[in-house]
Amino acid sequence: MNPKAMRKLTYFLITTLFAVSCKNYVYLTVVEPPPVYISDNIHAVGVMNRSLATGKNKILDVIDEGLSGEGPELDLIGSNASVQGCNDELLHNSNLERVIILDTQSVKSPGQGLMPAALSWDEVEKICLDNDLQALFVLEAYDTDTKINYSEKTVYIKNPFGVNIPAIEHHVQMITTIKEGWRIYDPGTKTILDQFFIGDNLVNNSQGINPVKAAAGLIGRKEAVKQISNQVGHSYATRILQVPIRVRRQYFIGGSSNLRMARRRAQVNNWDGAADLWLTDTKSPKRKVAGRAAYNMAIICEIRGDLQGAIVWSQKSYSDYRIKLGRSYARILTARKSRIDQMRMMHENDQ
Repeated sequence: MNPKAMRKLTYFLITTLFAVSCKNYVYLTVVEPPPVYISDNIHAVGVMNRSLATGKNKILDVIDEGLSGEGPELDLIGSNASVQGCNDELLHNSNLERVIILDTQSVKSPGQGLMPAALSWDEVEKICLDNDLQALFVLEAYDTDTKINYSEKTVYIKNPFGVNIPAIEHHVQMITTIKEGWRIYDPGTKTILDQFFIGDNLVNNSQGINPVKAAAGLIGRKEAVKQISNQVGHSYATRILQVPIRVRRQYFIGGSSNLRMARRRAQVNNWDGAADLWLTDTKSPKRKVAGRAAYNMAIICEIRGDLQGAIVWSQKSYSDYRIKLGRSYARILTARKSRIDQMRMMHENDQ
């Protein structure tokens, strides 16, 4: 490499290293609005299992079970477990005063893991009126699809004389895909608040010296399907809850004595002390220092839960001082505020 190219490379590496060394990271938890909005005026809900096939549809499900290797009761056990999981999770929701599981023998479904047509509002209103409820969480579809993989491999085992002899080891892998379709009905507004498919996979592996021994290792599958279905029901019920997420934010730690001192304060969790120094540096005559400090002020605002303040400072860091991180940060914050404002408007419309 010629000397000129070497100098350029060296300058690039030093500049990159300096840029990286001027930033540090902080992890914080922020709250996102729930995926599904349910009115604060709803305090009593019912959970229903509508996924069970009836009549001619039940015959089709029996055929499907035979072709897919499922036990005849697997969907019944799994769907009931999912309804129970949803019910149990809703019981922990502080906004709900009453949660019950409803008998759904009279509610028809096509089965086969298909999402049926929505219940009529006459049906929904009658169910809610009869049970003193304000909304319904309905498991509309439930299906377990099974795929079995079989293989063999040669292993060596010792015979009674201590001699290794070749033998065939049989491997069986059973992959069960659990799919659930849910709806939430609000008869007060005649609105389907949510229509969502959710699911999970269960993988069972077993091996043995013959196919029968290998298959025997899969006998616990039914209980595993029950447990996972219960967990899926729990997960679905959390769609009406705010979502805490862990995020990583960069902040500047170099460029002035105040920024360097603020770094040390932040390292001992003295964020208020760091913020005092950053605020001072926002008035610095040096544009780069003032821009970095303005960006860091957006960080401390988000840490404190002041989303609007964080937006203002991040926008200022880019628009006034061309701190590139400020532009992307402002977009992230503005998008979250928009989602929160939309949720707040829905709440206000309920009043």
